[in-house]
Amino acid sequence: YHLYPSHLTLFRCHIIYHMYPSHLTLFRCHIIYHMYPSHLTLFRCHIIYHLYPSHLTLFRCHIIYHLYPSHLTLFRCHIIYHLYPSHLTLFRCHIIYHLYPSHLTLFRCHIIYHMYPSHLTLFRCHIIYHLYPSHLTLFRCHIIYHMYPSHLTLFRCHIIYHLYPSHLTLFRCHIIYHLYPSHLTLFRCHIIYHLYPSHLTLFRCHIIYHLYPSHLTLFRCHIIYHLYPSHLTLFRCHIIYHLYPSHFTLFRCHIIYHLYPSHLTLFRCHIIYHLYPSHLTL
Repeated sequence: YHLYPSHLTLFRCHIIYHMYPSHLTLFRCHIIYHMYPSHLTLFRCHIIYHLYPSHLTLFRCHIIYHLYPSHLTLFRCHIIYHLYPSHLTLFRCHIIYHLYPSHLTLFRCHIIYHMYPSHLTLFRCHIIYHLYPSHLTLFRCHIIYHMYPSHLTLFRCHIIYHLYPSHLTLFRCHIIYHLYPSHLTLFRCHIIYHLYPSHLTLFRCHIIYHLYPSHLTLFRCHIIYHLYPSHLTLFRCHIIYHLYPSHFTLFRCHIIYHLYPSHLTLFRCHIIYHLYPSHLTL
């Protein structure tokens, strides 16, 4: 998709799906969005999902956001989730935020979580924050971690970032992780980014992961991107994945793209995938 001439808009969506008799499922969704020239906006969302007969599940979601040129905003969120038959769970969430140039703001939050069959739990949270020069900054990071003999693990990380006064920047990252003796795992990561006032930029990424004793797996990734006001750009990517004990797999990917106002451009791509025990594929 190309739109000319005042601003070049390049939207690419590549979807590759493979299914083999050995139950190897490979899904790849690459989304690249570019908008030119007054401010270069680069949005990339790479999602790779693999499911193997040995119950190896690999999920990767890479989000890179750049906004130019008066102030360079770099937002990166890398999420890698691995689940193996030996119950090795590796979760990594890397968030890097930079705001330039009149005041250099560097925010980094690296979270690595490992769980092994010997019940070894390793949690690391590295936060580096720099703020210049004289404006009110409110930063809060609350981390609560509990581990009990009944294998109850509660992890909460709430990060709120405000930058004032010439332009209000609100960054919130809420991570809640619960692990219970009934093997109920709840993971939520909510990221909201606002940049004001000359152009309102709203970026939301909501990730909810649930794992129950009946092997019900619910994964949701909602990405909403808005750019205002000279031209309203709405990008939505909703991904819902469900896995049930009857091997019912439901994958939905909804992509809606709107570009306003001189010319209305509507792009919709709805993909629904169902897999049943009888190997019925729709």
